[in-house]
Order: sequence, then structure tokens, then C-alpha cells
Amino acid sequence: MVDTKLVIGEYTPDQSAEALRLERLCVQGKAYRLSFNRSTFHRRAENFASYRIVTARQDQLIGVLGMAQKEMMLCGRPVPAAFLFDLRVHPDFRGRGIARCLAREARNWILPRADLAYTYTMTENSTVSYLGELFGMRVVSDYRYLVMPTYRSKAPQLVASAVTPQEVQEALWRVAGPFDFAALPIVGDDAPTQRRYQTGHVASWILQHGPELAGCSAWDNRGILGEVMAGMPAWLDLAKKLFGTWPFNRRSWPHIPTPGEELHSWYLYDFFATDGEIARQLWLAINAKAQECGIDYCYLVHDAKEPWIRAIRSTVPASFAPLVPYSLLAVPIHCQLPVTFSRLLVDVLDL
Repeated sequence: MVDTKLVIGEYTPDQSAEALRLERLCVQGKAYRLSFNRSTFHRRAENFASYRIVTARQDQLIGVLGMAQKEMMLCGRPVPAAFLFDLRVHPDFRGRGIARCLAREARNWILPRADLAYTYTMTENSTVSYLGELFGMRVVSDYRYLVMPTYRSKAPQLVASAVTPQEVQEALWRVAGPFDFAALPIVGDDAPTQRRYQTGHVASWILQHGPELAGCSAWDNRGILGEVMAGMPAWLDLAKKLFGTWPFNRRSWPHIPTPGEELHSWYLYDFFATDGEIARQLWLAINAKAQECGIDYCYLVHDAKEPWIRAIRSTVPASFAPLVPYSLLAVPIHCQLPVTFSRLLVDVLDL
């Protein structure tokens, strides 16, 4: 039963410090435990043109939920969609219907604005899975993060050309499209859209060798939603200690963070390749660039069925390059959804 003193209201920027304190109490994950670091709590929401954050208060802030209205491509046609994110409920107040009240308020905002609602969840993230249940969402597709450490590696044999993210997207849609579900491509000179997609953009590359082609863009989420290591598996902690002793300290190893350390990482998005070897060569070029920039890890966001992923994984020991499974959850509001999406392209603004 929800306490009658619970107040569902509107987030305002002056509540940022309080919301950030709440977030620090809501560590995500089980084997790998993460908290987040951002300049303001609403910084992530500002990536979207239209958004709202609702709050739950009971003498203090005990819950928040973000939502954004955006245009997506669904099976070849543009549709208004609602993306749900940043559900946080104070650990001491869970099981009292707080998330349900936030979801009800979110639904009222979404109904006149969107034809479908969606969110993403990691397998271990029971909080987001519960949010999906509250909205009646179901899993419609899967994707993966390939966690790649940037450390000693073979030098690239080919030179990747620096291009714009629009050029990568154009080649991606030409080579790998169409997609069942994707954000509208960046086109033209829409200044607001360009600014949103430039806030965390680092660089974009295209690599061509004969008929083979690969491309990718890199995104830095620090300041927007930086990841802080709150806990890791015992074997990694043991490996960190072992790598500092002789004779293991005589060779280079992937960086293993310590608890409380903010990760220096890039998201690699819009990655495409016509074959495994061109994908591997592009990764080697990105790895060298990331090392120059002090980046410890790259997260390669990709469809679970991409055949070139094995070639990239072959460049580092598999134990240091885990594949982290994620799912897309969605619910139709004023449209029909296919049973599953065979081709999914994750929008970097959602990460």
C-alpha cells in the first residue's frame, strides 16, 4: 500500500543535487556493479528535444523516472515514440508501489505523444525489467555490448579516414540497412539535431580496402552519464593484484579499475563492416587512437547476429572482452509491432 503522503511531481533543475544523491544509492548490476557520474541529473535528458522527469517525494526525494518523446523508424516508416530511462527508487522505499505511481504518471504523458514506448535493459537489471512489466512491454529484440580493453595490440595495416557521423550513417544504411527499429538518420542542416548528436561525439571513421568497407563513430558519455566502478567479480580483483607482481608485471595487461574509479571509455556506435577482416582492421585503428586519448575500454554496440564480431574479439583474450547481453522492450500504444525485430539499430542518445 502506498503511503498517502507520497507526492508525484515535476523534476526541476534545483533538485539535481538531491537526485544525484538518490542515484548513488541505486547501484546497477550484480557481477559488475556500476554507479554513475554526471554534471547534473537532467544532463542525460537534455540530449532529447522533448523530455520530462517525474519525481516521487515523501519528506525527501525517493523516486525519479525520465521519459523522452522522439521520432523513430519502425519497419520503414517514421513513428513518434517514447523512450523511458533513469528509473531510480530509494532502496529503503522499494516494494511500496513507488515505481508503479511514477509509471502511471509517465503513461499519462506518453499517451497523446507516442505510438509506442520502449526501453532497454541489461539481463541483470531487474529494476528496468520491472519498469517494462509496469508498461506491459515485451522483449522484441536483443543486442550486445562487446567490452574491448584498449591495450597492446597489432598495429593496423590500413589507414581509416576521419569523416562526419552523417557520412558513417549514410554508408551504414547503404551497407547494413534497412532496420526494423532505428532512430531517424542525421540529415541536412537541422541545427538542434546536430547539436544533440555532437555533445558526446568524439570522431567517426570509414575504412575501405578494395570492395570491402567498414565504418564507425565514437561517443564519450563522461559528464552525461559517466560510469563509476562500484564493484567487480572477485576474479578480476585477484587478477589486478596478480598483474602487479613478478613475473606478470613484465608484460602489458588490460587496465582493471578500482572501486570508485570513473571509467575512461568510448561507445562505438553505428559500426558496420562488409567482412570480418575489414572490421578487425578498423578496430585496430580505433584501438590505437583510443590509447592515444587515454581511453581504457571501448563498448562496441552491435546487433547480436553480426558475423564480423568474432574477428574483432580475436584481437584480445576472450576473458577480457565479455559480451554483455541487452534487450529492447517495447509496447504498442497507437500502432502494431512485429513479434520480433530482426534488425535493430541502437540510438547512441539512448545509451
